[in-house]
Amino acid sequence: MKSEFKLTHGIYKGKPVHNVPTEYLEFLINQMEHDKPEIMKELESRTLAAGGDLCWMEQIVQVGKATLLANPAISIDASTQSKVTAAAESLAQYAKAKAPVKHE
Repeated sequence: MKSEFKLTHGIYKGKPVHNVPTEYLEFLINQMEHDKPEIMKELESRTLAAGGDLCWMEQIVQVGKATLLANPAISIDASTQSKVTAAAESLAQYAKAKAPVKHE
């Protein structure tokens, strides 16, 4: 049974994964493993830099989401990634509504 998953970016964006060359899929996996730690650091630094505008609850939600999505030990498909993102957005909205005070 062929996967219905389609790539979401890159030169094969929108193409079913079963139609993408093996070499390109291997390249993607290698890039993710190589780039994820640096991308994670950048996202964390952006979150911390924005800290003056966010309450602690919002910061925890943002860092937690980024950490979860970047964890190589957890296999997250596109559907699960969407659910994690939606949950993080809901928690961030809740945090804004319940704890609007900025912490320094």
